[in-house]
Amino acid sequence: MSEQEQQGLGVMDAVTKQLQQSPGVGGQSGSTGLGSLMGSMSTTVIVINIVAGIIGTFYFMYGRRKSNILMIICGILLCVVPIFIANVYGLTFCCLLLFAAPFLAERYNLFQ
Repeated sequence: MSEQEQQGLGVMDAVTKQLQQSPGVGGQSGSTGLGSLMGSMSTTVIVINIVAGIIGTFYFMYGRRKSNILMIICGILLCVVPIFIANVYGLTFCCLLLFAAPFLAERYNLFQ
């Protein structure tokens, strides 16, 4: 083996050893499950993300069909904004605001 290959194997061994020593999901040693990929997201945040994405997709498709630019923008934002907000209360507030924005704008004739 060349010297570079030996160094590469040494680095791989060090990374493997570090992964085995670090606590994983549920405090189990050596676990590299889905929890390590999702970070510190709670189940509530994940459910809100899924619901907002589904409703955002519906808003986007409906807005394209009806040529309603506000509905399209709110749909895109409902799909994108939950990625950047980790706080449950802030995420809920922003999503409810985006859910209601097209209907409030229509009700009060804001974009006519």
